[in-house]
Amino acid sequence: MNKYHIRFNHQHNGSGKVWRVFENGTEHLVEHIDIQVPLRDEITVENNIEKWNVCCEGYLVIDNGTARITEYPAFDWRKPTVQMLGRWQPWHAGHRALFERAIKKTGQVCIMIRDCQGWNHSNPFDVEQVKNYIRADLDTEYKGMYVIVVVPNVVNITYGRDVGYIIEQEIFDDATQAISATAIRKQLSVK
Repeated sequence: MNKYHIRFNHQHNGSGKVWRVFENGTEHLVEHIDIQVPLRDEITVENNIEKWNVCCEGYLVIDNGTARITEYPAFDWRKPTVQMLGRWQPWHAGHRALFERAIKKTGQVCIMIRDCQGWNHSNPFDVEQVKNYIRADLDTEYKGMYVIVVVPNVVNITYGRDVGYIIEQEIFDDATQAISATAIRKQLSVK
């Protein structure tokens, strides 16, 4: 989380009306701002002149001339991302361990939920339940660093030549490998 000082200028280096967003000594010039965190006022000194600023703390994303400051990091759809595809019936500690490895690779993860409730007589949870389990586990630490996407009941992944991504299996310690969603469902008395 960073601290930001924000000012509006009618004229700055001949650029017309502009918002000036200062982040750790770097100035960003933008046309619009979207601040989704609490604000306060603060005075800074530049060349022995006091300047009034609006201040806040959060995460900054600049897109198409708009500076957006949010409470949580924003998922960046253009940034390299790790994909996790699964049923997550239910989401459990082994899935979390896989997520924690995935997030270390690129800083963000796309969790894809196969829409397969009732398929193969062993998928009792609907998509909304699965989303809620995932969010309940991850949001306190990782909100904004992952996105959940519902996909069809994918049962085969096919690709042609090398197209710029890696498909890899993660291997965990025996205790993590032994976590079984089937056993968890039996404990919950659901198939």
